Amino acid sequence: QGRPHLVYDNICTFPPTIDLSHNKFTGPIWPSFGNLKNLHVLNLEENNLSGSIPDSISGMTSLEVLDLSCNNLR
Repeated sequence: QGRPHLVYDNICTFPPTIDLSHNKFTGPIWPSFGNLKNLHVLNLEENNLSGSIPDSISGMTSLEVLDLSCNNLR
């Protein structure tokens, strides 16, 4: 359904950061985010994400900041 397959090979910021805030994404958080083991910052605030936070997020062992604010998560 148009969901990207996430692969983390090389992100050129330090610390490694993905900012997908304010993009009007809908539906659940993609479980494939759990593949991003070296990511330090993931910002998904101000979208319309819903459902539960996937268990795969616990696989993001380097994650220091996770912003899920202003979504419809339970």
